[in-house]
Amino acid sequence: MVFLRLIRWPNLLMIALTLCSVHYGLFKSTNLPVALNDVRFGLLVLATLLIAAGGYIINDVFDQSTDAINRPDRVIIGRHISEKTAYNLYGGFTITAAVIGYYLADYVGRTNFVGIFILSAAILYLYASSFKQSLLIGNLLVSLVTGIIVLVPVAFDLVPLIVPETRELLANVAEICVDYALFSFVISLAREITKDLEDVEGDAKTGMNTMPIAFGIYTTKIIAFAVTAVACGTLLWYIYAYFVTSGLWFVTVFLLLGAVGPLLFFLLHILRASSAGEFRTLSTALKIVLLAGVLSIVVVSLNILFNAKG
Repeated sequence: MVFLRLIRWPNLLMIALTLCSVHYGLFKSTNLPVALNDVRFGLLVLATLLIAAGGYIINDVFDQSTDAINRPDRVIIGRHISEKTAYNLYGGFTITAAVIGYYLADYVGRTNFVGIFILSAAILYLYASSFKQSLLIGNLLVSLVTGIIVLVPVAFDLVPLIVPETRELLANVAEICVDYALFSFVISLAREITKDLEDVEGDAKTGMNTMPIAFGIYTTKIIAFAVTAVACGTLLWYIYAYFVTSGLWFVTVFLLLGAVGPLLFFLLHILRASSAGEFRTLSTALKIVLLAGVLSIVVVSLNILFNAKG
């Protein structure tokens, strides 16, 4: 159980769900050609999860002093698992992911795609060791990795199959994934800023320079509000432009309840929030938005298939 907490198993589950939603929900259910069979796609999921798990482990290694203040009841490194064991797990996970990534990249004829895993691992390490303490840079890096996850199946499933005959079709599908990736990036950025508000006490005592420390708590809340408002407004426009006008009412209702609802909840409460518990609740609301975004990929695909059969 301690090990599962260390690697943030609910987050890993969401990552796996994201990858499967794109591969099976968006690609295969609509009969798009894909480069990876089920076994190799399983390896792609495994490699991605290993990179993410390694990132969580190394983050906890470098966050021991801060977590002792912000989350003393959730400290694992040094209490349940030694720092040496944590480093060994991190190294083992990252190397295994890189080996699997190279195999898959070579299989699809794009050996340079192994760089996706290497770059992601490097970003997560630099975030934990250095950039988490820097103003905004750490937030942007984590959000970038969150967005990249949506594009991993595009790189390994679709890009290797692009030829003149399939270019337009696959490019249109890839564009949908880019939209999801951008949305994930923005919501993740708002969530990272909110988590900084939650952890401001421990971050200040350990010498970090996060946004609430540099700009003040209220200014940071305004920034989080603005980022989320842009995301909410853009999502409402997207729902109307692509789903309402297409008569995809089930998708529309799903996104209004699952994504727009939590976003409005966030916007109504962020400026009045003051305690770590309130910021944690708002962070959870944004996590629900990310989950709704992932599930909407499947909902959209099923709705399209249902309408086509009808």
